Amino acid sequence: MINLQQLKQLRKARQISNLLGFSSANAYWRMEHGLTPLKADHLHVLAKHLHCSLDSFFLNEEEGDNNE
Repeated sequence: MINLQQLKQLRKARQISNLLGFSSANAYWRMEHGLTPLKADHLHVLAKHLHCSLDSFFLNEEEGDNNE
């Protein structure tokens, strides 16, 4: 059976990769998983594309980091 959710995620990663000027979805995946640093100019592009503020990419100190 085809994993449609996986196909959708791959499509999104490929679209975002292209938007940021990467040649492959792997480059975006590495940024998304913290293996490659995210540059400030990428944040501006993402915020515009996702229709959100730059602040939405940062945790408030009260919220903490849920990834721990």
